[in-house]
Amino acid sequence: MGKKKTTAEPGTGPQDPLRENPADIERRVIEIVKRQIDMYCAERGPVTRDTRFVEDLDADSLDAIELTMEAEVDFGISIFDERAEQVRTVDDAVDLVKEILGR
Repeated sequence: MGKKKTTAEPGTGPQDPLRENPADIERRVIEIVKRQIDMYCAERGPVTRDTRFVEDLDADSLDAIELTMEAEVDFGISIFDERAEQVRTVDDAVDLVKEILGR
């Protein structure tokens, strides 16, 4: 995958992510994970910041791409592929979104 520019455009997602507090960002990232991966994996337990994508949710590379795309749309941001590849846990994903949004 090629590089993408990292930006945050106000108001491009369902809500204005630049006006959200960190707790709202965390909640929205967890909702994205649940929609994209965990919706059919309820027996694995709740999704928390400690949840590991591969070990706990059996996520594969396609799941990672879908999660990245969903976060980009939902938060109105773009994420470098190299950064997305470093995300191992929900905590990593939350921190990356916060970093891009300047939170």
